[in-house]
Amino acid sequence: MATPRQILHGAATAAALAFGAAAQQPAAGEQNPPPGQGQPPQGQNPPAQQPQQPPVDPTNAAAEILRARLGLKPGPVGEPPKGPVAKPPEPPAPPAEGAGAAVAPGAESAAAAAVPQEPSPQDPKPQPPVDPTEAAKRALQKLLPNAKTPEAAPIPTATGTPEPVADPSQPTAPVETLPTPRPVPQDGLHWSGVASARYRFRHGGGVSDQDLVARLGLDFGDERKDPYTFHFSGRAFGDLDGRRPDDPFRGLDQSYGDEFYARLYLAYVDAHRLDGLSLLRLGRQDLVETPTPVTVDGVRADSERLGAARLQFSAYAGVPVHHFEASASGDSVFGLGVTAQPWHGGRVRLDWMSIRDEFLALDRHDEIYGVRWWQELEGVRLNGLHTWRDGKPRDLWLGLRGAGDLPLDFALDYRELLTTQRAAVTEIDPYYEIAAEYVPFRQVDVRLGPDLGERYEVDVGTALRRLADDADAGTFNREFDRSFVELAVHDVATPGLSFALVGSIWSSDGEDIRTVTGDVSYRPTRDVELSTGTGYDLFKYDVFADFERVHVRTWFLHGKWQLQPRLRLDIGYDYERDDLDEFHQLRVGMTWKL
Repeated sequence: MATPRQILHGAATAAALAFGAAAQQPAAGEQNPPPGQGQPPQGQNPPAQQPQQPPVDPTNAAAEILRARLGLKPGPVGEPPKGPVAKPPEPPAPPAEGAGAAVAPGAESAAAAAVPQEPSPQDPKPQPPVDPTEAAKRALQKLLPNAKTPEAAPIPTATGTPEPVADPSQPTAPVETLPTPRPVPQDGLHWSGVASARYRFRHGGGVSDQDLVARLGLDFGDERKDPYTFHFSGRAFGDLDGRRPDDPFRGLDQSYGDEFYARLYLAYVDAHRLDGLSLLRLGRQDLVETPTPVTVDGVRADSERLGAARLQFSAYAGVPVHHFEASASGDSVFGLGVTAQPWHGGRVRLDWMSIRDEFLALDRHDEIYGVRWWQELEGVRLNGLHTWRDGKPRDLWLGLRGAGDLPLDFALDYRELLTTQRAAVTEIDPYYEIAAEYVPFRQVDVRLGPDLGERYEVDVGTALRRLADDADAGTFNREFDRSFVELAVHDVATPGLSFALVGSIWSSDGEDIRTVTGDVSYRPTRDVELSTGTGYDLFKYDVFADFERVHVRTWFLHGKWQLQPRLRLDIGYDYERDDLDEFHQLRVGMTWKL
């Protein structure tokens, strides 16, 4: 739906177009002599005048253009103009005899070029030129008498219709923007990054734990103009109070007993100017469009897009990265993929992966095939993924989200595990040592959000999960129903104050639970944001401790403070309570935009 500003811009543009069309029509009674002919010689009658054309009113012409652009029906034929109609100019009185300067015979052409001629009785009096902007403005005032017209009619360009230029003498409201990357000279190396540090204090089960976590991400180069670019991402961890055998917060960070260590997540170089290749990537990297996501130390090559179907071939090979394994000996991954755009708005990718994983003296090898597709419709996106493991169907996922022509936003996800999953490579079964097996299930998630304007948001949804055989129900394999309604209101009573409220109904194992969760946030200035609220989880998995917590209620208080354009302070406190214990967590962190 067009906004009032877009309608005003369209009206001004349409009025200008209408005025241009009107200006090109000959005025009533005006005669255009053929090329190379001047006024008829004296003594001869002038040619007969053509029938007068009715005047073209810019306002009515603009109205018809606007109706067409907005999808409305044309106006009635012969509809009287809304406002004064432009009248044809009255012909001037004939000049007095003898008026005008005498011209020597043979000098008519030079005189006509040098001296303005008086109009003949047959020609209308020349009109002064009219500024198209002023004509558009007058037509706009007739169309929208109660609207304030812009200072100048916006002119459409290749990138769309620009906003009208603001008056620098008038104060404008501050517009919140994200920090921009560090400016660099055009001939210098472009780089940007983010660095963060977090202190975390946790208490529960009668003991406490203190940790320090730091992250760093860097990007060097611009792929649009540089032949090579580089990306880096890493994390450092420190256990400030040491490792204890009875630590209730043990996890992967303490799995080797190291109190301080660092992990390299990503470090790769991209080459962008190689013949036949759109990308060559070397180093530690993530593969996310493959049938199962994998981090690999290796190489990836993508061809250029070929033909009308825009075929693109991809190949990759290397060693899969398992951050908390003692050795990568015997591990490998390689595969091939092909992507095509066979029809408008559609994209399909076919993959074959071979993954080998030696773990606990077991040599696991799986071959995975996948079909992934995307389809863009009018305001709607359809996604899908279907995978096979060792020739047998493994899982299926379908997603649909968007708005289309409806005044609401919706999302639909369908997931199905087709066969029981047992011991496999880490990439597709990271929790086998805990869950032992994962049984087939179906799950549907639906969410609808009607459009109620900028101040109000409403979401209604449900989630249903069913096992293929309900006799398989147990820890990590559950059936449940959940329905919820979420309401959010912004700028309540004062600007910057918002609240959200969620009502849920859970049903599982013959148990029905009704919960209310929500949060309140307040932004007194553009640099400070505070929020507090509560949440609820019927099941919460602690996979590191091989434990499933139930009936977990969480309360939180969070704050953000933008100290400088590139420096932000984050503070958060969480309190959790379940059927067995309670936990406290305090986090204090800083984030720098480099």
